[in-house]
Formats: sequence, structure tokens, C-alpha cells
Amino acid sequence: NGNDPWTGSMVRNNAWSNYKADTASLYAFDTITLTPQWIINGGLRYDHYKTSVVNATGTEFKRNDNILNYQLGVVYKLQPNASIYASTGTSSKPGGGAVGQGSEDQAINIINADALKPEKTRSFELGTKWDVLNQQLSLTAAIFRNQTQNARITDAFGSVTMAGEKIVNGLELGFAGRVTKQWDVFGGYTYMDSEQKHAGYSCRNGVCSASAAEGQAFPNTPRHSFSLWTSYRFTPQLTVGVGAFGQSEVVGGYSFSSNGSLIKKGTAGYMRYDAMASYAFSKNLSLQLNLYNLTNKVYYSTAYAAHYAGMGPGRSAVASLKFSY
Repeated sequence: NGNDPWTGSMVRNNAWSNYKADTASLYAFDTITLTPQWIINGGLRYDHYKTSVVNATGTEFKRNDNILNYQLGVVYKLQPNASIYASTGTSSKPGGGAVGQGSEDQAINIINADALKPEKTRSFELGTKWDVLNQQLSLTAAIFRNQTQNARITDAFGSVTMAGEKIVNGLELGFAGRVTKQWDVFGGYTYMDSEQKHAGYSCRNGVCSASAAEGQAFPNTPRHSFSLWTSYRFTPQLTVGVGAFGQSEVVGGYSFSSNGSLIKKGTAGYMRYDAMASYAFSKNLSLQLNLYNLTNKVYYSTAYAAHYAGMGPGRSAVASLKFSY
């Protein structure tokens, strides 16, 4: 780029790292019908997680974790086509869960391995589902809360500790099914109010101060997001569909300026449109064309704390021929 004033050079420093992660899992899930109106479902999952990293100096750091999570829910059928439910469960993020991906800022290469105990998130959800139009169309609604009370953060002395707290409260609406014999619809809307209630400290040159993320929204967590897809069968052979997908702005990271004001590093919201058409030559042979980002919208799918973001794909098309026998 002739407009780039930088005239320096780049030299490899050979500071490589070799990451490795081995996992093994065992899980069970069951649904029990107590009465025609009352249904209970539950499950357990056990994970063995082993991570290690070796750097260019030959120093190795490693950690093993045995993680147990659960899910428990109860469903009450108000009538054959309508129900309400309540659910709770846990999930865990082990230390080194993103090894080698460039996003594990507090990875496994630290001495105090106890600070890398798995982060555990507990979720609660209350929702309802209604099947209408002769049970051809499903309507769903739910409110939820996800809470992490042992997130990995940096304390005021520059050490990693399991004392962070993160909360997200949200609402989810959805619909899926058939309006008529020819017309199908799918879509939903999600609202998420997230907050890093205790984000710890940021340390530089031995000086630690309260993190700029304190009290702010999660990275890459849009407050509003939605999707809408509809398809119509004009003939038994020809189906055409269009859809829209979008979200509000997201933030990749936070920092303070020299005068102490908050700097948000993020990307703007966007809306993207897709389409498809398929034609069935027979019950065994069909052709489908998918068109993505019809308007060639420039948008960013991911924001990072550093000065860059992941750009979403531009306009593209994919044709596929399906043969079954």
C-alpha cells in the first residue's frame, strides 16, 4: 500500500509454543414421564481435560482437570399443544480451553496452576412452547440468566485468581414451522443484558489499576440479535427462500485513555440478507443454489481487544447437486 508510511521490517523471534489438549467425556441423559402433564429430564456429563504447552526455551506447563456438570428440567403440559418449563444446569470452561487460538490471554503457561481451575457457569431458564395452526407452527418464549462467580481475573497484585463475576440476563423469542402447506417460516429474537460485575485489574509495568471492563458488557455479546427465514414451494419441484440475519454493535475490549475516559474497541451492528432456490428433478435428484450476503454488505462478525476485527464474508454463491439412492 503506497499510502502506508511504515518503512520498518519484520523479523521472526523464534518464540514458538507447542500446545496440546486431550479430552475424554462420558455423559448420560434421560426423560421421565411422571403423568401425562408432568415430565422431568436430567443429565450428567463428566469430562477429563488435559492441557500442556512447551515453549521455545523447553519449559513445559500442564494441567489436568476432572469436570462434572449437570442439567435438570421440569415440563408441565397446560394442554396437549402448550407447555411451560423450568431448567437449570452448569457448564465449565477449563484452563487452556482455547489453547493455540490466540484468545487465551490467561492460558496454561503460568506458574500458579490453581488459578486455572475451570470456570463454572450456572444457568436458569423459564419458558413456554405453543404449537398452533394444527400443530404445524411452534411458538417459543423464554427468559434466562447465566452467572459465573469464579471467573479468572487478575488481582490487584498482578496474580491470576478465581474471583471474577459475570452475569447475563436475557429474553428469547422464536417461531418455526409451516404457515400453509407451501409456506415455511423460521426465526427468532434474542435480548441479552450482560455485565462483568467484577473484572479484576489491569497491570502494566508492575502497576495495577481497576480493569476498564468493570461493569461493562461481555466481549462479542450483542444486546440485540435476530434471524428470519422463509421459504415457499411454488410447485412440488421448485422452492425459493429468503432470509435476514442481524445484530446490534459488539465490543471486543475496553481500555482507558490518557485522561481516564473509557475507550470501547468494537464493531457496529449489521443486517445481512441471504436467499436460496432448489429444484427437484426427481425424488432422487435435486439442485440447490444458496446466495449469501446479497447486498455485499461490509460487516464484522468478531471484534478483538487489539486493533482488529474479523470481517464477515462478502457476496457469495454455492450450488450443490444432491443424488440419493
